[in-house]
Amino acid sequence: MASATRKAFKHRIQLAPQEFLPKQKAVRKHASFEWKRNALYVMRRRYYFQVLKANVKLKQRWWNNYCITRIGVPDTGEFLCPETFYVAQISLPADAVKFRSYWYWCRLRSFQILEWLWELDEKDYCWTLHQYLKGFIVTKRPILSEVERYDTKASEEIALQVFGDWGAAIYRGANEETIRAL
Repeated sequence: MASATRKAFKHRIQLAPQEFLPKQKAVRKHASFEWKRNALYVMRRRYYFQVLKANVKLKQRWWNNYCITRIGVPDTGEFLCPETFYVAQISLPADAVKFRSYWYWCRLRSFQILEWLWELDEKDYCWTLHQYLKGFIVTKRPILSEVERYDTKASEEIALQVFGDWGAAIYRGANEETIRAL
């Protein structure tokens, strides 16, 4: 592991040697700190690989066939992560059904994260972890905002095809919300 001085030098920052400063003795932190830190790292690692796997799976299934743009998941807790996608062009109804179920799974994941946050609040477990998880939740964002660069009629048809009447209704509602915000 490189020292701080070497790291600084790598970034073209020249540090004067400080011989007069005594070396700090490496003290092992309290056990509870260690445990919390390790738990956080393990969780991050697990989460990262989970996302990675989902990404690979998605690429194998959808990447070559469709144009994919990212959106959030509609509801109070929105899951902001490479797993949440919106398919902009779908040729077969069977594929639309498959994608709908995948999208619904992403929505469930968002609620799971909200539950984790709730538990963390209850137990007062680890503030860092709380902040980290909170980063995945975004609230009050109009749904399908990134698909609005397609003309409205086309994107509404897409929403209808993917999510049925319910999706089209949500899309119209989101557009009205966006217009009101402007």
